[in-house]
Amino acid sequence: MRFAHKGAVVTGGASGIGRACAMAFAREGAKVAVQTADRDGLETVALIREGGGEAVFFPADVSKEEQVQSALAQASEALGGIDVLHCNAGMAVRNKVPNRMQKAGNRCIEVNLRGVFLCAKYAIPYMLDKGGSIVHTFLRDRNRGCAESSGVQRFQRRDRGADPEHGRSTMPNIAFA
Repeated sequence: MRFAHKGAVVTGGASGIGRACAMAFAREGAKVAVQTADRDGLETVALIREGGGEAVFFPADVSKEEQVQSALAQASEALGGIDVLHCNAGMAVRNKVPNRMQKAGNRCIEVNLRGVFLCAKYAIPYMLDKGGSIVHTFLRDRNRGCAESSGVQRFQRRDRGADPEHGRSTMPNIAFA
């Protein structure tokens, strides 16, 4: 079991890729925290528990700083630390009505870009002493690319700097899927 004694947080774990990843972490021995903006993540937690895994649920809108900070603090406590953060929460703008596009576009950026930043901001402190990994999942429009994924990649590629106390990078491992 590759994730035995590890804590994994999956945002957007109510369905699709997020649910599949949460369940895969659990099958590999991780204690899993499912984080979604609504209570739909409870079904994923129930499925993990039915399969013999350990899972907890913490509601949080990833675009709301206080909710993210609280959910990750609770997850760290419940899991015994955070070793993996899978930022999977996301949305796409499908509205083509001009007067609604700006509002939907702003919400998309809040969730897909700001949400990833906030989750990383509050998860990294739990990973600094023992290490950890952050994985980002993005939706891509094959015709237009994905501005949010470019923004997150730019954020993660910044000079990570050295942590003089620990003698290593101040950022955990980052992967993009």
